[in-house]
Order: sequence, then structure tokens, then C-alpha cells
Amino acid sequence: MDINPIEVSVVCLAYNQESTIERMINSILNQETTFAYEILIHDDFSTDQTRTIIERYARLYPEKIVPIYQTENQFSKGKKISVDFVYPLVKGKYVAFCEGDDFWICSTKLQQQYEALETHGDCSLCVHDVICVNSESKIINKKFPRINIINDYIKSDDYFKYELVDCPWLFQTTSYFVRSSIIRRICNERPKFFFDYPVGDLPLVLLCLEVGDCIYIKQQMSAYRSLAGGVLTQNKKNLDQEIKYYERMIIGHKEYKKYTAKCNPIYIDYAIASIEVTLYKLKGDYRGIDLEKYSNQIRSQNVKNKAVIAIGRLIPNVTYSLYKKMRKCL
Repeated sequence: MDINPIEVSVVCLAYNQESTIERMINSILNQETTFAYEILIHDDFSTDQTRTIIERYARLYPEKIVPIYQTENQFSKGKKISVDFVYPLVKGKYVAFCEGDDFWICSTKLQQQYEALETHGDCSLCVHDVICVNSESKIINKKFPRINIINDYIKSDDYFKYELVDCPWLFQTTSYFVRSSIIRRICNERPKFFFDYPVGDLPLVLLCLEVGDCIYIKQQMSAYRSLAGGVLTQNKKNLDQEIKYYERMIIGHKEYKKYTAKCNPIYIDYAIASIEVTLYKLKGDYRGIDLEKYSNQIRSQNVKNKAVIAIGRLIPNVTYSLYKKMRKCL
């Protein structure tokens, strides 16, 4: 019998992040805990020195670090890296997350989140505040959550509404701390909606909310490197890819609507309608934005976007041409 069983598994995905991965690894190794934890680091066949760095740390901390190396890039083959290669290796009672370009900024993050879920058996998810930094690790004027949440106990119905209606991408992945029973459920059931979404963090949260509520710790305990190359960031560099991304989001939402036994379908329909408005704009079909059907979505837009929609409905070709020129300048 293991004298010190693993209580928490930290899932880390890395690819070509030689300049940032050491900080990520050190921020996890610096955790002060009363329990044993493991760090599962997956390298998706990096072409820089990322793997070499992981190998060095794995030799230094063999009792903590579990490296997973690929001989071919799996993301390009359409694999769900976490589900296919990392989740099956999880030993902990709980799972935390940190990608290769992000890092933690609080040495008691794991301990606090562990105690939170140990105390609240009716919760399946724990989150916290996240700061954002640029490529040079300097703090920028952006944070998670992007809206003010008063309660530290978030009922699942409230979280669903926050995430799907009020503020898509409510919390950032580095703040997620979930029960490993959720991870095993994903591996065993392989729910279709989980694989239909173009991202992995949203369906993970949705599945957590199916079985429990959420504890919110109002403390900044991790840093997200904004515009570092996530799925949506990469897609925004190419208009066709961005359109495909949002089309897959709609497919994911529709499939989740079939699956869920807990989320109010009105929230999902609102999220789908919001993405449809975005797709009309990306395709330059401003007149396709029905003012009555999408009245709530238009009302929630900022002044600039409302103006673009209004002008686009009058002179769509000119508006779209200007939009594409602006994209090239980004």
C-alpha cells in the first residue's frame, strides 16, 4: 500500500514552449501541500527544446513528474490530447491544470482548492481569480472572471447562465480544480459533445456542472499568458479557420443540449444565437442578422459592434471590406 497516495494530479500540455515551460514547472513544484501530488506533462512532439527541458526536470523530480512524449504531433491529427493520452494516467482524487505557457502565482493554490472540495462534497469544481500577462510576463489590463461575481458558492444554474449568456469563458483553465471522477467519466463515456467542441475547457466545466456546484476562491492564484497561441487565438489569424471554430462551437452546443439533464436549454439557445451573430459578421452577411430574432444579442453588444452591424446592414460590401483590412493589421 502506498504510504503517500497521490491526492492531486496536475495536467500540463506543452508544445514548443521552451521559453516559458520552466516557469510553469517551477510554479507547480513550489506548491506547499500536506499531501502528495503528481505532475503529468505531455509534450506533443515539440520541435524546439521543450522536451529537453521536461526530460531534465523529470530526472530531477522522478517522484513528482510523469512525462508523456509523442513521436508525432497528435493535435494535428485531431486527437483530444488530454482524453486520449493524459487523463487515463491520472492517479489523484482531484485534478488541476496548467498549460506550458501559463504559471501559478500562489504557493498554496493546490492546498486551498483541495480543502475547498474536501469541505464541500456537493461541489465538483473549484475556481479562482486569474491575472493575464503578455509574452514578456508583464501584467496586462485583463483578468478572469471578467464580470463581478458576489458569491463564493456558485450554484450550477447560475454558473450555466454566467458561462453561456453573460460572459463566455468565465474562468480560465489554470484555475480549474475538479474531482477525478469527472475525468474518469469523460474517459469511460466519451460523451459526443465533449469531442464536438473545438476546445476542451468548456465541455469539462459543463460536465462538472452536471453533477455538482462550484466553489469560487476570490484570490489571484495563477497567470494566463494572453494571446500566446491558444486555439481561438490561432484561428483568428485565418478567417476561414475562425469561421470553422465558431461553427464547431455551435455543433458542440447543440450536442450538449441533447446530453444535458441540468442546463436550462434557454441558456444554450442564447449561446448559439450569439455565435450565429458572430458568424454573420465574419462572413460579411450583416443583413442576415435578423433584428428581431437577435434583439437580445444585439442589445448586449458594445457601441462599436452595434454600429458595425447597423452600418453593415446598409452597406455590407464596404463594411466587410474595411473589416478584412482591419484584420490584416492585427
